Order: sequence, then structure tokens, then C-alpha cells
Amino acid sequence: MDKFIAAVILVVCMSVDLSSGKTPFHTCKSGSSKVTNVVIPGCDAPPCKLKKGSSAALSISFTAGEGYTKVTADVHGVISYVPVPFTPPNVDGCQHSGLTCPLTKGKNYVYNNAIPIKSSYPNLELVVRWELLDENNKDILCIEIPAEISD
Repeated sequence: MDKFIAAVILVVCMSVDLSSGKTPFHTCKSGSSKVTNVVIPGCDAPPCKLKKGSSAALSISFTAGEGYTKVTADVHGVISYVPVPFTPPNVDGCQHSGLTCPLTKGKNYVYNNAIPIKSSYPNLELVVRWELLDENNKDILCIEIPAEISD
């Protein structure tokens, strides 16, 4: 019964995201910042279609929950509950991402990055887990996005 209720809540939450035109995402339990919006161009319904041989751009709007001096991206593709590193070319969140460090508590920010979808990746469904880590390797934010890699 608990799984059924969780599924109903998930469907309702996804419907809210879809009706507002945002990329559907879930926040992880960790992270002190509040994520207000996620945009992957061309993705407004789950799963996000990731085409092999292309690059998937990502924009995350958030309000900093604390002050941070360092920001590092940590990205995984979660396949059958197993996290597989899915590293973007730019892991330094303070450089070329729209962020200028240090970040100030309570201020709104927009983080931008992109990740190559290699032609060698298999066709599969997965969850992309995107975390921004602080100078102590703790989550600033963490989101999960249902995705599908295909030709």
C-alpha cells in the first residue's frame, strides 16, 4: 500500500512539473540548497531523450542554502540502482558554469553545464543524478532526472 501511495504522489508531482513546461526532476534527500527549476532543452516530459553523439545541456536554478567557496559537479548515470560515473568535461562549478564563487547563502543562482552523450554508450533507460558538491565534499544540491539514451 505504501508503494502505491508513493507512486500516486510521484505521478502528481510529475504532472505539476509537466504542466509548467519544466524538465521533470526529483531532488535527492541530501543538499542544503533549494532547487527551483531545471531545464534540459527539448525535455519537458520523462524520460529525457539523450541522443548518442550529441551533447545534453543542463541549467539548474537554485537558492544557496549556505555560503560555499568551492563547487564541484559529480554526475552519475544510475542503471538498475548502480551509479556509473558520467563525468562532464567541466567539473569545476566556479568556472564556465554561470556561477562565481564564493556563493552567498540565500542568493539565487543559475548553474549551466553540458555532458557529451557518447556514441559508444548503449541504448538504455537510466536516471541521471547530478550533484553539486561544496569544499567539504557535501551536497550543495542533488537532482535526479529520468532519461533514455538512444540512437
